[in-house]
Amino acid sequence: MSVRLPWVRRTGILEAVQEDPAQPAMVRDRGNTSGFGDVTVLGQYRFVNNQVSGTQAAVLFGVKAPTGTTNLVDRFGEIFEAEFQPGSGSWDGLFGAAFSQRLNPSLSFHANVLAIANGTGTQNTNLGNRFLYNAALSYRVFGETASEPHTHDPRNAYAHAGHDHSMVTKAPMVAAPHGHVALDALLEINGEWHDKQRTAGVSDPNSGGNTVFISPGLRLTVDNWSSYVLVGIPVVNNYNGVQATPAWRTLVGVSAVFGP
Repeated sequence: MSVRLPWVRRTGILEAVQEDPAQPAMVRDRGNTSGFGDVTVLGQYRFVNNQVSGTQAAVLFGVKAPTGTTNLVDRFGEIFEAEFQPGSGSWDGLFGAAFSQRLNPSLSFHANVLAIANGTGTQNTNLGNRFLYNAALSYRVFGETASEPHTHDPRNAYAHAGHDHSMVTKAPMVAAPHGHVALDALLEINGEWHDKQRTAGVSDPNSGGNTVFISPGLRLTVDNWSSYVLVGIPVVNNYNGVQATPAWRTLVGVSAVFGP
């Protein structure tokens, strides 16, 4: 079981306004949003674990709870739309699968898919169902490798199931021996298909689409603690209608494994 407790920050939220039809439209800077996001609980049942070939496969299932902030206002006193709030206000279901293959003692391949069925949340808004698809290479720069005892599970733990378009992360399944330190270099391809957003049952034509990121990063493991940083560079921005497109994104986090 995995639990994610996210803190979300969005900067540079802009809006086009035209107060006088005789005058050209102008861009208004509404400011930033930040706050605690929606908690995600995800289970993973591993049904293939071949230690000889280094092959692992698992099914994923979980739920996202509406614990995040949903009432932030901009610098003009207007409430931000649901898509800009740290929380969605909705209960969402998650279903997917993950696969890992050790290619050699230092190099592993990982892939997963995750479908997210969104419910209706704050401002009577459904942010749209999503389908995440990810692939990654993980290279052990230094530390214990897969050919040594007490190996780490090199799978993709899960894709973040919030509505902030975050990436896949990876974490060890079992705790490492005391004093163990390892560094992994990561290279990921992260894709996300997003259905159109609906408010009061009406679809927004300027929402939804498909995005693909190339995401290099690093993961540092110390005993049963793991910290990671990834930087995503968009290579595909295929959005419906008129939408702001991301220039880059960053994911930083810490995870831990408890138990025997």
